[in-house]
Amino acid sequence: MDIKNSYSVGVNWQGDPCEPIYSWDGLNCSYSGYHPPKIISLNLSSRGLTGRISLALANLKSLQYLDLSHNSLTGTIPEILSQLSNLSVLNLEGNELSGSIPAALKARSDNLSLDLSIEGNPDLCLLDPCKKKKGSIVVPVVAAVVTPLVILLAFLAVWIYRRKKGAKLDVKSQEEKERDLKLDNRPFTYIEIVNMTDNFNKVLGKGGVGTVYHGNLFDGRQVAVKMLSLSSAQGTKQFRTEAQLLMRVHHRNLASFLGYCNDGTNLGIIYEYMAGGNLEQYLQDRSKEALSWKERIHIAVDAAQGLEYLRCGCKPPIIHRDVKTANILLDEKMQAKIADFGLSIYVLHENESHVSTSVAGTLGYLDPEYYTSNRLTEKSDVYSFGIVLLELITGQRALSKGRENTHIVQWVCPFLERGDIRNIIDPRLGVNFDTNSIWKAVETAMVCVPDISIKRPTMSHVVTELKVCLGMEIACDQQTSRTEISMAKSINSIDMTAISIDCGTPVGSSYIDDRTKLNYISDKGYINTGVNKNISPKFMCETLQKSLSSVRSFPEGNRNCYTMNPNEGKGTVYFIRASFMYGDFDGQDRLPEFDLYVGVNQWDTVKFDNASHVVNKEIIHTPLTNEIYVCLLNTGKGIPFISTLELRHFHNDIYTTKSASGDPGALVLYSRLDFGSTTDQIIRYGDDRYDRMWFPYQGFESINTSSTTDALAESDYRLPSAVMRTAVRSMNVNGSLEIHFDTKYPTLKFYVYMHFAELENLQVNQRREFNIELNGNLWKESVVPKYLESTTIPTSQPVTGSNVLIFRLYRTSYSTLPPILNAMEIYTVKDFLQKSTEQEDVTAIMEIKKSYLVGENWQGDPCAPIHSWDGLNCSYSGYLPPKIISLNLSSRGLTGRISLALFNLKSLQSLDLSYNSLTETIPEFLSQLSNLSVLNLEGNKLSGSIPAALKARKQNLSLDLRFSVYPNSEALAKPISFLNSQTSTIYP
Repeated sequence: MDIKNSYSVGVNWQGDPCEPIYSWDGLNCSYSGYHPPKIISLNLSSRGLTGRISLALANLKSLQYLDLSHNSLTGTIPEILSQLSNLSVLNLEGNELSGSIPAALKARSDNLSLDLSIEGNPDLCLLDPCKKKKGSIVVPVVAAVVTPLVILLAFLAVWIYRRKKGAKLDVKSQEEKERDLKLDNRPFTYIEIVNMTDNFNKVLGKGGVGTVYHGNLFDGRQVAVKMLSLSSAQGTKQFRTEAQLLMRVHHRNLASFLGYCNDGTNLGIIYEYMAGGNLEQYLQDRSKEALSWKERIHIAVDAAQGLEYLRCGCKPPIIHRDVKTANILLDEKMQAKIADFGLSIYVLHENESHVSTSVAGTLGYLDPEYYTSNRLTEKSDVYSFGIVLLELITGQRALSKGRENTHIVQWVCPFLERGDIRNIIDPRLGVNFDTNSIWKAVETAMVCVPDISIKRPTMSHVVTELKVCLGMEIACDQQTSRTEISMAKSINSIDMTAISIDCGTPVGSSYIDDRTKLNYISDKGYINTGVNKNISPKFMCETLQKSLSSVRSFPEGNRNCYTMNPNEGKGTVYFIRASFMYGDFDGQDRLPEFDLYVGVNQWDTVKFDNASHVVNKEIIHTPLTNEIYVCLLNTGKGIPFISTLELRHFHNDIYTTKSASGDPGALVLYSRLDFGSTTDQIIRYGDDRYDRMWFPYQGFESINTSSTTDALAESDYRLPSAVMRTAVRSMNVNGSLEIHFDTKYPTLKFYVYMHFAELENLQVNQRREFNIELNGNLWKESVVPKYLESTTIPTSQPVTGSNVLIFRLYRTSYSTLPPILNAMEIYTVKDFLQKSTEQEDVTAIMEIKKSYLVGENWQGDPCAPIHSWDGLNCSYSGYLPPKIISLNLSSRGLTGRISLALFNLKSLQSLDLSYNSLTETIPEFLSQLSNLSVLNLEGNKLSGSIPAALKARKQNLSLDLRFSVYPNSEALAKPISFLNSQTSTIYP
């Protein structure tokens, strides 16, 4: 609405902006489930806008596309736009903007995370910084008189020259076109092209300079026909380049040329039809069958060999310039060929590089060095191919289209730094692949993508390495039996967003657990406090899980928090488990007790029966912020510690509930039992895709089946077959099953889930049917388990009001068999009444923490009532999330500029940045913090003028502004200027 008022736009801008049927003109929104719609696109092009770019735009945090082109906007480009992290397109063409492009925006444009268009702003400085020249007033006057005269004379000279030479140049240009396209005796007329393509009936694809159609030659061969779009001379040049190259290069991994059309204005190229489509379709189209790793590495070798030929087999060598998955075509046998040579160029024998006048290629694949210098080298294609290889490994796009617009290299690096390859592998790869082959492919891809070209290998080296990868995969494929594949299937089926942290393992290390085959990593990057300790040797044994042999302990601080940022973000259902084994790690031989929190709410209290006892705390939680905080609070009863912390992503809402406030509630595990287990082993990951722990229960009479049917695990609950293949029943037909649980507290609320599967193939005259009672009341009647199929019966409402839960299963009068029970889960309901801090405030304060390296105790939720962050105060009002209202960073040794992230603290009332070493100007956005009543900037090294809006607020007494500096400050050379309406005063 601020934007509407500022620019007086939007005649039809009435009501809710994102109303699905009547959304506002020029505006698009995202609609996702229960989350409120958000504005993601705003087009105000050619709306007659005047004045400055509105700072209110910075509040559109989800904005991905902003078009303000062809208006009359003035002033500078506000730096606050660089804080729109989702913004991928910013069009400012055709305005009257001036000054420099903010460094942060320029950096995002340089790293291809932002498509920035600024043409048509004559006063905008393209170089950084803009330099103001001092001089006599005579200079601009003379320039104003002389410049038009010089321009007029130059224009006249060019016009006369073209009159004389124009016709000759046109003839030469046409002759060059015809000569270039008559290098081979394979011409087709335009009429033949029309007939060949059935009047351009079937489109195969569209590129930058033309459209590709399906066709058939007279002998029945299928072909692809690329026709040049009637657009630009540059397109014609690219088209002719492709024709020349296709005529001259021949290789099994390059698209084969079959002919051309040069019929008047109709230009076309005919090349072999590739029935398999292109690689991009296979990686991004989820409706297509996923490529196996063997197929992917074959494709990588083929494509690399094609690029190697362009470099080493052609004289002079050729740089493709547009290597990407869309330009790698596949035939019916999945052989890959490089296509689309429209941007290719030759390079000189003596030279390893080529300087182009403009950057060409595709965002996400562009060589960063080429992008910044316009200098192409043989290694430019190597970089692009490295991106393709990462796409083959991960299944991700080169440049994601999600909320972060992350480049694939930026996405992969954090995982690799932790030694975590599992989370980058495309989940669709399944199980039949060699891990060593993928590791080597990852290493090969990463050496291809350094920003500096000299650090990249040659394409010949890449081909050699990929052939080794292929050899590993083929060897593995030949040695792996069907039985081994089946066993591995469950091991590799875990959700790829899983986090498994061994909190006590050395920093930066990782390992594969022998039992679960899970990849455990250290807690580096998740917490920066605490010390690692090993448990006492007397508690070590061969059967002890490695992750329990050491701990992270927290002898200092009342609250220590792990911060996890899973990819899916807020609103997603997560399963979190924290495990603890004391093992006398501190040598005190005294069992500790401490509290465990998730976010700002207590999860549970950690207590121990003995030093060798492993305590597991599990919770199913739907966070309302992107960050998940797991905190340990010292209650004065021993040193808090943790052994492991694990997070899994549930893909559905089978376990979700609502809290009293209406927000998603949390479920804390009370008991999870595997009835009739034939072993005393806990069943978890490897059998359970979500890594739930199933504890054996061996009372009553056990029954089981040897069937391995997948139907046992195909319910919504994804129950492990190993659990559902066993059950218990009463000893006789008329007997019942009774199960007791002591709840201790009658106020607790429980959700119960009973899981059933018939394990016996019943005869015609047999029937198993039973009722279920809970504490003497009928809960479910006429339960008939299905043969070798899992069925779950949950409570529709929480069970309350008793110190004990008694479940009784008894047969009906129609049943000839006793009741059975395979598995059971019980959860207690946690009403998380305390709200987490407003997400926008969390994001802002975390950015401030990162920028200034402050806040040693800044852990967990900033506004947690008991342990809010030092120097920070929050507002707490009912069901609304807390908001930061006061921030005191005085005397913290801050350096650099005033952080732009402060602009996002919309509720801020008091900001104290005094007595630091902050430099440069006071940003204008501070005046937009409408709630700010105190701003203390004393004792810094700031320079320039006080923004007019801040000055006005100081004068009307709505803002207490303080800005004096140290007497010996460098700012004396460039003092802060504060001009009063009565007097002119300079404050040093």
